[in-house]
Amino acid sequence: MKTYLSTLLFILALILSSCEKKQAPVLISISPNKQVTLSLHGEMPMKFSPWSCTLGVKGYNAWSDSIFFEIVADEINDNNVKFDWQSDERCTIAITEKNGEKRVFNLEATPNMVHLQEVQSP
Repeated sequence: MKTYLSTLLFILALILSSCEKKQAPVLISISPNKQVTLSLHGEMPMKFSPWSCTLGVKGYNAWSDSIFFEIVADEINDNNVKFDWQSDERCTIAITEKNGEKRVFNLEATPNMVHLQEVQSP
């Protein structure tokens, strides 16, 4: 009976610890001309589940866009997320997942519009 109770308590503790939400630090990148801001928010609803992410953009004080997606990674940080600004109006965002696969997003932003899209996924 004592072994059964110990096992039950261990399983209950394991289940409760897996329900803990995890927040990634918000990653922000600003265009060279300071007119466009990209932000990546990530939340892991439960341990061992994928990250629920929002990649958002605000540009020229008027336009915004966002993409929602999930990734499998240990963390979301500067080690696996890269912002590559080719100009004031274009940026490529690459996110490396746990298995080495890359998710790639392109941003195009002008004073008249912003457009954010995924261009490569596993």
